[in-house]
Amino acid sequence: MNYTERLMNTARQYIASNKQTDWVFAYAGGSVGRGDADAYSNLNLYVVVSSTDFESIDSNVLYDGVIIRLHIRAWEGSCVLRSQPWRNRFLSEARIVYDPYGAFETLRPAVIDYFASVEGRSKMLMQSQEQVQLYLKCLDSCIRTDDQFGASLAAQAAWLTAASSLAWMRHSCCSGSNMLSIMQVEEPETYSAFRNICSQENAVPIDGSLMSMAHYRHFLREQNGSISRLEPILDTQIARKAERMLVTGRGEVHTVQWMLRREALSCYMATGGTFRMFREHYHQTPFAIQHHLDQLGFSAYPSRQISELLRQVEWLTDQAKRAAELAAHEIS
Repeated sequence: MNYTERLMNTARQYIASNKQTDWVFAYAGGSVGRGDADAYSNLNLYVVVSSTDFESIDSNVLYDGVIIRLHIRAWEGSCVLRSQPWRNRFLSEARIVYDPYGAFETLRPAVIDYFASVEGRSKMLMQSQEQVQLYLKCLDSCIRTDDQFGASLAAQAAWLTAASSLAWMRHSCCSGSNMLSIMQVEEPETYSAFRNICSQENAVPIDGSLMSMAHYRHFLREQNGSISRLEPILDTQIARKAERMLVTGRGEVHTVQWMLRREALSCYMATGGTFRMFREHYHQTPFAIQHHLDQLGFSAYPSRQISELLRQVEWLTDQAKRAAELAAHEIS
């Protein structure tokens, strides 16, 4: 039995032991959904309920030795999925865990077909570009207030979104780590330039970065209380991801450092923080926490490096457009 099937069995057992009367269907995402889970994988489990006014729940559960990222959602309806394909593209990686009424089995093929259609791809491209533009608007606002810290974060976010759009248009890739691998192979010059700007000049050992990540998560949890993204069990998960990337050769040290920095930023954003607030947040934290953020590679880039990132964003956006047009031509 491979790791995907083992985790699928864990998901089925969890559903059988905990299902509620309003649970309509459940599916696994991430590496389990893609079918490439390994010894380092956790389980992303999504449960859809029948109620339309259900308030979403995100939690982390340790079940039978497996870390389950549990997401319980109201069913948004097919119209919402079609209107927001970029946000919902991860459904392409879904693997059915629980579907007693056949609802998801009926829905999923139509959703996947729409994602791959000319209309679906066009809408995804437009929505990903809108997201890039929001980051660029934030970057402009930061520059006007001489906030290089916030501008640097916004430039990185714009680059990652533009690169994700390109990876989707070419390969229907949702995975962040796979996206970086695609960029490294297919856009080596752009990837190398991004790496030269965003990699830490004097990167600390991975163990030290993991410790800094754990300290920062703990600090945010003490300041903000119970938020699923700040639960300490996620320190174990991120450590396993880092080990996987290094042991299996799926990433180099700098890609692990990027992953940890993005994890720290996600924790900060989960507290309601924004790029424009990060500089103030950094300076208001105790010196020890500032040191941990430094260890994770947070820094303000010079203007010329931000300009280079913006040039790369424009290039990646143009390549995503070309890939979408090529796909449309092949379909027609």
